[in-house]
Amino acid sequence: KNDSDLLPLNPNDTTTIFVAGPNLKKKFGKLLYGGSSAVVPPYEITPYEGLKERIGKDCFTDDPEKADIAIIFAGLDHGKGKDSETADRKTLKLPGEQISLIIETAKVNPNTIVVLIAGSPISMDDWLDNVPTVLIAWYAGMESGRAITNVLFGDTTPSGKLPITFPKILSDSPAHSTGGPKTYPGDEEKNVHYEEGILVGYRWFDTKEIEPLFPFGFGLSYTDFIFGSSLIESSTVYEMDDSFEVKVELENIGPRIGSEVIQVYASKEDSAVQRPKQE
Repeated sequence: KNDSDLLPLNPNDTTTIFVAGPNLKKKFGKLLYGGSSAVVPPYEITPYEGLKERIGKDCFTDDPEKADIAIIFAGLDHGKGKDSETADRKTLKLPGEQISLIIETAKVNPNTIVVLIAGSPISMDDWLDNVPTVLIAWYAGMESGRAITNVLFGDTTPSGKLPITFPKILSDSPAHSTGGPKTYPGDEEKNVHYEEGILVGYRWFDTKEIEPLFPFGFGLSYTDFIFGSSLIESSTVYEMDDSFEVKVELENIGPRIGSEVIQVYASKEDSAVQRPKQE
């Protein structure tokens, strides 16, 4: 979300910044932190360190009301019951203290940016309308603090698209579609039943016409692109009789250099078996 084009930040107009949140100074690369996928990098730049390198520590203020910009680094981590092994998340919501921090900060500073560091969907109904800007940073690795800072200040134009669907509420997601205890937390033998069949992820939302919070493939940019004419023609690139190429004219009509991801979806009309609305 980027209402009023609050991002990218203009360094000439940003002399004081309020920063807060549990992921502001957190490091994620620790031995077994989150389970078997944990990595230990040689170093890790936190968001606080990345911002401090860019603007200097004298630009930080402890009072959000006096700041030009307020940035809350919220989200999850690899602690038990979050983005980790051995225990599932019990809710799509952020922890209550994070929601309170976001709402209270936005009350006194209309230029509040929420940077979400997480690896799974988060519901935002409690606070999304309170803030003009939300940036999803995922777990960006050892250079994450500098990378996030580059995006915040427009050194880099974001072009990423969501690889997952963010549902509005948990019961909209396919794995919870039946609403019964068999799907989650499971039956008496603790077996969890998945009953969505082939309608996994966005295929479920599209086919069932359920409006998500943010759909698979969604993503904003600091520049503007328009799609021109498209052309579909047969191809022998893959040495298959039924292969084809899709060619699309793409033009950047905005003020910045940027990249765009072209997404192509296919559907099968009058299918004899169940198929997604598009895939």
